[in-house]
Amino acid sequence: MRDTGGAALMGWAVTVYLVPGIVSGSLAAALKQRLGARLVLLLCGLMFLAGTLVAAGAPSMPVILLGRAMQGAGDGAIAALCYALVPALFPPGLIARVFGVEAMVWAASAFGAPLASGWLTELVSWRAAFLANLPMIAGFLLLIGRVAPRGGGEGPAPVPLARLSMLAAGIMLVAVTDILGGVGARLALLVAAGLLLAGTVLADRRHADPLFPRDMLRLGTKLGTCFWIVLLMPLGQAVVGVYLALGLQRVWHLGPGWAGSLVTVMSLSWSAAGLAVAGTRRARLSLARFGPAMNAAGLLCLCLAFSTHLLALVPAGQLLIGTGFGLCWAWLSEAVIEAAPPGERDRASAMLPTVQSAGYAIGAAVAGLVGNVAGLPHLLEAGAPVAGPMIRVFAAGALLATGAVLVRLRI
Repeated sequence: MRDTGGAALMGWAVTVYLVPGIVSGSLAAALKQRLGARLVLLLCGLMFLAGTLVAAGAPSMPVILLGRAMQGAGDGAIAALCYALVPALFPPGLIARVFGVEAMVWAASAFGAPLASGWLTELVSWRAAFLANLPMIAGFLLLIGRVAPRGGGEGPAPVPLARLSMLAAGIMLVAVTDILGGVGARLALLVAAGLLLAGTVLADRRHADPLFPRDMLRLGTKLGTCFWIVLLMPLGQAVVGVYLALGLQRVWHLGPGWAGSLVTVMSLSWSAAGLAVAGTRRARLSLARFGPAMNAAGLLCLCLAFSTHLLALVPAGQLLIGTGFGLCWAWLSEAVIEAAPPGERDRASAMLPTVQSAGYAIGAAVAGLVGNVAGLPHLLEAGAPVAGPMIRVFAAGALLATGAVLVRLRI
């Protein structure tokens, strides 16, 4: 993006997408109640379309960031509403299979989107990578008219501006840590972000019109325990998205193509495992218990790969991580819907992708902090070996993922 003069702002491209997405996802259930699912999906689809056009035609990096923020705001609410509509559109016996198909769709996008955008950027331009979204947006808008439930909202619903502001501030502080270089500054921002997010959840519990499900993150309940797993598994796995491709290129000297191919093993195995257990409830219930442990084991396997320089352990670790997610994610989604009181199912199911995104955001920030403490940025600049810091980073990810294993034992 040299023609925009914004190389120094590249790190913000993810940040400005992430923060509006988490906030709009948290607000999705209230918007559905106020306006109806069809209208909200239409407006959010148009928001994503507008953001895509703004970014594609941007003359400078700040305008690209504005488009990314618009895309994130639309995408966050769309993802949350699609989860919320699953129990409304499908009978209980099909819900797990729907989430299994969703895993396959996610894997296809996680594999194909970076590949397609990379080639478009290399062969045409980065603007073409944005414009490639247009046919898919058109298809989405057409599907809204055929699939989304008709009718307006159930009545006026207040917009919790104070709590949304606290949530946005907390997530922004988390996201900004990925841009800062100082260890002390990163740690201080993470602590401040944790206090803000915890304060948001506590304030929401006491409010007459809650933004979140009442028992979200309350360990004494099945609903709260499931949400902790939804948060903690991505929290540990986020280190893969931040550092694995970089580590493959610096430690084993792989090209970007081969490194990217090894990274996608996780998404493909997630899809395969999710489809394998989607058909029978007994398989889901019996195998879901192993999901968090396989995620932690996969991260330990990656840690071992960097300590022994055995490249074969990398796809093995990715396979364990993806299979762990695939075995338990449909069960988690189903369990959240079943555990939520009838009046809170919209909020509970809509929060699933939002809490997952929050886990990835916090995990990426923690991974960046560990990498910074381990001296990774200086080693990268000097062209020095980075295997040692990579071991520490993936060990930290495995430790974070172990929290999900401990929480899973409570169910």
